[in-house]
Amino acid sequence: MVAAEDESANGTNGAAALSVSDLEKAVTDREITGANHVTSPSAFTVTTTQLSELGEERTRHLLAQVLLDTLQSPSAAAVEDAHPDLVETPSDTASVRRGIVELATHLQTLEEGSYEEHSPQAVEASQQADIAANALTTMVLKSSPEMGISDSEITIRQEVFGSNAIADKELDSFLALCYEAVQDFVLIWLIILGVISIVVETTVGLEDGESCGACWLEGAAILCSVCIVVLITASIDYAKQFAFIRLTKSLHETNTKSVIRNGGKQVSVTDDDIVVGDILSVNSHSLASIPADCILLGPTADLKMDESTLTGESKLISKR
Repeated sequence: MVAAEDESANGTNGAAALSVSDLEKAVTDREITGANHVTSPSAFTVTTTQLSELGEERTRHLLAQVLLDTLQSPSAAAVEDAHPDLVETPSDTASVRRGIVELATHLQTLEEGSYEEHSPQAVEASQQADIAANALTTMVLKSSPEMGISDSEITIRQEVFGSNAIADKELDSFLALCYEAVQDFVLIWLIILGVISIVVETTVGLEDGESCGACWLEGAAILCSVCIVVLITASIDYAKQFAFIRLTKSLHETNTKSVIRNGGKQVSVTDDDIVVGDILSVNSHSLASIPADCILLGPTADLKMDESTLTGESKLISKR
């Protein structure tokens, strides 16, 4: 059903037809050989906007649309011409690309969630979605579920898609913290009362030429008390900022993820070092959190995720 037309019967050049099983094998072979090796930012035809939309929607229909947009774009063929090291043979690549386009087109016609579980239609949709996910990994993101990416590509991928690091929060200045501390309702009233006390004591009830002496001390003491409270509060908050940074760095250095890189080796990296195209290896035993939008590759049986921190849902969510 999912096949590229064989135009050779009409006397024109064309790629051999690929069945779903042949297409799955072709994509798998592409994964195992690790033919994709990115040497230039121009090797990518997908944009960060497309990947962001796919991460938000997380539907098979949008997955198929991303494949169609990238594989059918004029720049896709130009990339392969400019980077022959990314492909095995031009004819094989054209056949696989045509097959993936046909598969993605058919996948868009399958209504997600409209079939009974384990029905032939549901099995077909799941199989084609798995092939599409692997095709996105290998043909669009230039990675490999078996081999991963190489360390030499990290800088290029960060240049194209950006870093996975969260920007450091700018520290509040000491004066800003003082201003924030003085916004307390009680302190505002104490300031007002201190000013009123000084004004009243130094101007009301005095004869001409009479001096109040130290009558202003009471109001001044109130204002000094307010200043001391504000300075202490601001100093504590200022020190907390640096303590929080030290704690965050300590947690960040110990919170590592396992990714597949450099020809199939599992490497531990921090969240900041994860790039688009990385293959994360997670399981229920490691209790790993996923620090990025991902597409599931591999077995999906009984895979459930805790999304309570994102959605508030206490039940584990099944992933497919």
